[in-house]
Amino acid sequence: MESVAPLMVDIIVTGGGASGGVVAGRLAKAHPHLSVLLIEAGSDNRDNPNVTFPSLFVTNLDPSFKIHKFYDSKMRTVLGNRPIPVMASHILGGGSSINFMMYSRPLASDFDGWNTEGWSGADMLPLFKSLENYCEGEDGLNRETHGDSGPMKVSHGGGFTRYKIEVAKWMNAVVRAGLPVAEDIQDFKTPNGVAPIASWVDGKTGKRSDTAHCLIHPLLDAGNTGLKVLLNSPVNRVLFDSRKRAIGVELGSSAIILARKQIILSSGTLGSSQTLERSGVGCEKRLRELHIPCIANNKGVGESYIDHQFVLISYKSKASQNDTHDALWQGRVSIQEVIERGDGIAGWNGCIISGKISPTPKELEAMGAEFQQVFKEDYQNPEKPLAFFTGSSSLGGSHLATAAPRQYFTFAIATSYGRSRGYIHAQGNSLVNVPEFDAGFFSDESDMKILAWVYKKTREIARRLDDYDGGFPLTHPNFDTTSPANMEVDDAYLKSLGDDKSKIEDLVYTKADNDALEDFLKTTVGTMWHSAGTCAMKPLERGGVVDKNLNVYGVEGLKIADLSIMPQMVAGNTYSSALVIGEKAAQIVTREIAANEKGRDTRLWNGGSVLARL
Repeated sequence: MESVAPLMVDIIVTGGGASGGVVAGRLAKAHPHLSVLLIEAGSDNRDNPNVTFPSLFVTNLDPSFKIHKFYDSKMRTVLGNRPIPVMASHILGGGSSINFMMYSRPLASDFDGWNTEGWSGADMLPLFKSLENYCEGEDGLNRETHGDSGPMKVSHGGGFTRYKIEVAKWMNAVVRAGLPVAEDIQDFKTPNGVAPIASWVDGKTGKRSDTAHCLIHPLLDAGNTGLKVLLNSPVNRVLFDSRKRAIGVELGSSAIILARKQIILSSGTLGSSQTLERSGVGCEKRLRELHIPCIANNKGVGESYIDHQFVLISYKSKASQNDTHDALWQGRVSIQEVIERGDGIAGWNGCIISGKISPTPKELEAMGAEFQQVFKEDYQNPEKPLAFFTGSSSLGGSHLATAAPRQYFTFAIATSYGRSRGYIHAQGNSLVNVPEFDAGFFSDESDMKILAWVYKKTREIARRLDDYDGGFPLTHPNFDTTSPANMEVDDAYLKSLGDDKSKIEDLVYTKADNDALEDFLKTTVGTMWHSAGTCAMKPLERGGVVDKNLNVYGVEGLKIADLSIMPQMVAGNTYSSALVIGEKAAQIVTREIAANEKGRDTRLWNGGSVLARL
């Protein structure tokens, strides 16, 4: 790690997260003669147990930890007039250091829908495979769709020895509930099914696969490339010469670092767009109001924010203390005690199954004519999942500190795509200025109907799970006490049936039940930390910010490589997509370096001292 910022390098990558780590690591390895500087606003993650042990990932959500930054979305009536905090990671590895490690990939049709040359599903699948390394012994690995030689390890269950037992219990419940079972919903083509979920965890060591430990630290240790990493150094703005060519960056402390060849913004959806605006790239009218000189007028910067709208639904579990993370997360046992048990559960993230699902014709009819039109326009040609979910052991969310000490299980439910959109905009030329941010959740109410539907579907799985021991009311709607959907009423019904799960009838929801469910969703919906879209890759006239080669419109020498370039959402957790955007960016830059090995060194100075004009 660098203790002092260098004055000049060949390539600057701002943001050491999932995408930025891949870009910097791949470029440094492919071009060891070039100096590549990765600038990270946060701290190091090396050998941090809260990062490396999958079972401790929930600790990274603690607001008191200085490894993330929170942006409060504006309060809106449809959300119960509450701010929704959206987190951005501030640690080397970014989201890859603190996420839930779920191995979730989009559909090929998601990329096809971007309508961008070089970014189709067929173009992107080889890049996914080049990053992945499924661990030896993984059952049923299809090497046509999954990789087995990349730097990022993938496994089912991490090191947990009883993982397959848990999977069998959960998949039995899925079958009982009548949901479609799939062999592999991460095969790039299956739009409707439920299957066991893998994780970004090394199955041999039980350690997390984050970009820093898999790509950056090994290169730094080897010392045979020009890679340098600068920590705790937020980038305020990009500097341009008189020809609108990016020549360097200004750090928060006003230090300046110049780049000979390329600058790549990889500061995330909430960061890259703000950096552009502070640098003078954005809507000219907005920049003028902030007294920021406009370098390039682009009305799309900061617009079209998208996210997976998300709710956690929990239940009480009959599982033993050694089969969930509840005792660890509630402080009843230490991580050392868990490790010493020797069952490998410390190397497991607790995730068991995942589903990408769509409604039956009967369910779609019940959602009303207006929603049927939404479904026809957005989900039928090609076929796309309406929602996705993950089932996991343990209690999730904000109730860990106050919940009774026992075992639980949880469903994370989310919209796959959704129509709601938001925005984020810088409110000054400094990092200290709080941005204007609206995540836009439920700005299109059809998204609320999606979450209401997937709540009902996952509840049917829960009711049929052998470990089911009742609802956890704090994470459920306040159904009327006479309604069969009321948690106490339903639990009494289920107990009356004994152990015969085949007798369970699906719940039928009245209009009053549906109203209660929508009221619940309005006050609980939040972010899945899958922010995307604020620097979209599409034509400039359609609100685009970057072109197919990730070049920022209106300037030269500046690219963006992170989830902000996604013009549309993808079905599933976005970590895999962030990785492959970084892989694609490295591929593009490598191709450009090969086409012009001299880069722009001879054109950098433009006849005089650039620094004198900054």
